Parts: sequence; structure tokens; C-alpha cells
Amino acid sequence: MGRQIIYEESPIDPENRSRLWRREEVFDILSKHKGTDGVKGLALEFPRKNTVCLNTKAFKKMNKLRLLQLAGVELDGDFKYLSRDLRWLDWHGFPLTCTPANFQQGSLVAFKLKYSNLKQVWEKSQ
Repeated sequence: MGRQIIYEESPIDPENRSRLWRREEVFDILSKHKGTDGVKGLALEFPRKNTVCLNTKAFKKMNKLRLLQLAGVELDGDFKYLSRDLRWLDWHGFPLTCTPANFQQGSLVAFKLKYSNLKQVWEKSQ
């Protein structure tokens, strides 16, 4: 029922919905950089063997993004484009060995990196 309510926010333009979870729609929005500041939650999952790579600039307009759930996804680019309001990051298979220096997330409450390559949280002290 909740998903139907979110769907009805914008049945034609998914980039205007507050939450995005349908793989085809989310991939289209991120690959074409069509995200808006109305997006508060985003989930994109691919099987590990079909990992996709997206540019971090796809998140530039998503200033109110609070929940980000990724699996089978690699992000390339400057991590400063991720929302400073991000509260929950769940990244299954985080590909980096340490978090990028420009990944400043003071509002982050949950930081789940299951099956990641993470060896060290920061290269320099924060």
C-alpha cells in the first residue's frame, strides 16, 4: 500500500517521487542524471556478477536524500555530490578499501558496508 501511495506522487515522472526502488527506473534516473531534490530514499540492487558503474554526479540534485541502499553498484567520481543529509547508507559490496576523503557525512547514523573491501575508514584522521 505504501509503494502505491509513493507511485501516485508522480505516476509518469519517477524522478519526482520521494522514494525510488524499481531497478529500471532508478538506473534510468541515475544514468541520465535526472534526480531531483524531492528524492529522499533510493534503493538500487544488482546481482554481484552484474555490477554497474555510475557517476556520483547523478546524486548532485538529490539534496534531501536521507536513505541510500546500493548493491552491485560502483560509484565513480567525487563523493561530495552525495547529500549531506544522508542518514542511512547501506552499500552491499562497497568496492573501495577506504572511504574517500571528500565523503563528509556528519548526519550519518547507519553505515552498513556488508561484503565490502573496506580496510580502513579514513586515510587521514577526521
